[in-house]
Amino acid sequence: MLNKYVSPVSLLALALIVRSVAFLQVEVIPRDGIYFLQQADHLLQGDWNRALSWYQHPLFAALIACVKSLSGLSLETAGSLVALGAGALAVVPLSLLMTRVFGSKAGVSAGILYAVLPLAVRFSVRPLSEGPFYFFLFLSALAGVETLLRSGRFAPILAGVFGGLAYLVRPEGLAAPLVTLIGVLVFPACRAWKGRISAALLLGLGLAVSAGPYVTFLSHEAGTLKLTAKKDLRVLSGARSDRPLQRLSDEGLSDRGVAASLQLVSHLLESVSYLPVVLALIGGLFPGRKNRSRGEVFLLLLVLLFAAVLFRLAYTYGYLARRHTLTPGLFLLGWSGMGVAWLSTRWNARRRIHACLVLLITAGMLPFAWKNVDRNHLPLKTLGRWIQDHQGKNRRIAPMGYPRIAYYAGADPIDLLSKHQELWSDTPGTEAFEALKKDLIARRIEFIVHAARQPAPLGGWIEAHSALLHRVQDKGKKWWSVRVLSLP
Repeated sequence: MLNKYVSPVSLLALALIVRSVAFLQVEVIPRDGIYFLQQADHLLQGDWNRALSWYQHPLFAALIACVKSLSGLSLETAGSLVALGAGALAVVPLSLLMTRVFGSKAGVSAGILYAVLPLAVRFSVRPLSEGPFYFFLFLSALAGVETLLRSGRFAPILAGVFGGLAYLVRPEGLAAPLVTLIGVLVFPACRAWKGRISAALLLGLGLAVSAGPYVTFLSHEAGTLKLTAKKDLRVLSGARSDRPLQRLSDEGLSDRGVAASLQLVSHLLESVSYLPVVLALIGGLFPGRKNRSRGEVFLLLLVLLFAAVLFRLAYTYGYLARRHTLTPGLFLLGWSGMGVAWLSTRWNARRRIHACLVLLITAGMLPFAWKNVDRNHLPLKTLGRWIQDHQGKNRRIAPMGYPRIAYYAGADPIDLLSKHQELWSDTPGTEAFEALKKDLIARRIEFIVHAARQPAPLGGWIEAHSALLHRVQDKGKKWWSVRVLSLP
């Protein structure tokens, strides 16, 4: 039987090999990776206050800084290695989690699917936070399931500690401890009331130890309780509505809920790939499983919680990325493993059929996991390198949505769009351009980036207040140019 020959060490080796090959295909740094590296650089310079006040949570940047200090590698390489190593290690707690809930055959299948899942591979070979986030999140979920299935004291503490570490990478890491707490308090067969209260307190203690210092810092800086410097949680939860809704494609507000739902579903299907989703549907309808275990209900609640938050994100902010929907999608891999196990029982030679199914799925996904997806962004790298070669490093560049250009020019990307998002509408007011002008002057901007995808009013304003310096174009209609700014 396949699960007799595939150990956690074997799964880890597979994940490492697949990611190492994918790492060799990387040509361009991801957009968010630039900001993680900036945060790590602040830590290396001893600017702790600025690093901790960053909009990204600090643990991933701290790991990059540690690897950079110990190895002497470049920040970008250190970030990629941290992501790669942690992303590969995440296969172990994921497989153990699914084995605990669904059995060894499904657990092994889920681990193999994760090891070769295209987006999980691509995101964990670049300086992005997915690798360490999933590692700690799966550990917290595994400890959470153990908390619900056993009466020991260590499991709830570990669920809190690992959940806090996942939160220190990304705020949604709090999901696993939250669902564990709900399970402890709600499931009647979990523990006696005294044991439930004890488990809840131990969970809170573990969470406070790992996440408490960062929450304390954020709250002290804000003067009120604050859990993250990223998206406003009150807006996401619907508790605050004074912020205007951002655009959601071309849908009217009356259809916004439908559009957000469709966006969530389509991105989920794309992030996990269609075949694992089909297998998950088969596994979810597994014949003869009349009663769902507490562990399976735990995973279902976790998926639903992530889906609810992502729906609110799409509804409020008008966008989702496949990076967002990959998180709940990975928890569906347990049911995908069940689907593989069920299909293998349809034939008499179950051992060989199970192995063949897993091998066929793996072989089908590997080309996509190793596909070079950076070619579309190479012009940004080319333009940045041109600026560095012809204008020198450390120039003041406003990338206007294209930070890779500034990164490859050897300059810090100066983010303006977060403060001037109204400029991306089709009808920005005069006040918006006056505010942009003052900001550009205050920041002593020398160069500004113009691109084909920028809205016509913004593009026209840039052309009127700058002179063309250099331009690159891809094989299609997209082009990017760097312009010398000239403001009175």
